[in-house]
Amino acid sequence: MERLEIFTMLCFITVVSSTHIPVYDIDLDAPPKSRWDHVAAYYDGSLFVKAIDEAMDSLNISQKLRPIALKIAGDLDHYIPQPYADEMRGIGNALNIELGYVILGNVFYDLYTYDAHYDTNKACTSIVANDDTGHVIHGRNLDYIMADVLSYLVARIRFHKSGTLIFESVSIVGQVGFVTAFKAGKFSMSLNSRNTGYWWNNALSALEGYIPAFIYFREVMEKENSYEEALHFLTDMRIISPAYLIVGGTQPYEGAVVIGNRKGAHVERMNNTNQHGWFVVETNYDPWTAPPPDDDRRDVAIKLMNQIGNKGVNPHTLYQVLSTSPVLGVDTIYTTLMSASNSSIFATVLRK
Repeated sequence: MERLEIFTMLCFITVVSSTHIPVYDIDLDAPPKSRWDHVAAYYDGSLFVKAIDEAMDSLNISQKLRPIALKIAGDLDHYIPQPYADEMRGIGNALNIELGYVILGNVFYDLYTYDAHYDTNKACTSIVANDDTGHVIHGRNLDYIMADVLSYLVARIRFHKSGTLIFESVSIVGQVGFVTAFKAGKFSMSLNSRNTGYWWNNALSALEGYIPAFIYFREVMEKENSYEEALHFLTDMRIISPAYLIVGGTQPYEGAVVIGNRKGAHVERMNNTNQHGWFVVETNYDPWTAPPPDDDRRDVAIKLMNQIGNKGVNPHTLYQVLSTSPVLGVDTIYTTLMSASNSSIFATVLRK
């Protein structure tokens, strides 16, 4: 890079990193029921409840979902694997809220994500780009209908084991999983919603013991140690609802969109016919299908990325793409930029 480009990038990282996002450490060796106590101490549980109530009220099936959540809460260990079940119990106690709300907050994506409902398709944009030196940068916008409330619950969480930092995430306090994270020197990942099928397909999958998408995401971050390992793990997924998992690596052209079904997945890598050679873009539609006319986020993002070119890609320009309407939406909660090969590039900006 030219000296001016380096200076611009460093200034951008400094400004964005100064945005106040609380940072907490989670010790994975601590007892699961108390791991989140020190985090919950800084939050009002009623905010989490309000977010869930708002989201549930937006659904015309809310009265059907609540009994499912209560059933899961009543026999939590049957539906949620350990240590996550005990973490949820601990969070409920620490936030002083009903366990059913904690369950809903952790499986809401899975029960909420289905076809033919409201504007669920218009949620999230992820981009992985390769600059002309082979450096990979991963950016994402997280969109949700309860953005105004959830923005108060966004935090940066650093997960440790045996005294060593394992990975970092951008999380919603109250959830044991997350949809944005990176493992320094290994890979980065974001999740976008994939809306297919019916709500009851997801509900049945939950009752049959499939893993919530947020928790599956965390399993990948904890267990896998390279870009290729992560992709291999993801192709054998067994999750409650379909999802897009966008993965960035540390080597040139390591970027992919994993199109996940309830069981199994298809991978679209950077450089193939359905992507764009030096970058991948995912909103909420399969890469081989055209987005609907009323949601052109993907087309706008692709046009902007091509205008920049791989010689012009850096955290600042990628942030500009993610800040351009309609890529940046009215329900965008935060924008995150990260790089598995350069851990100094990890910044989140609240949009609400």
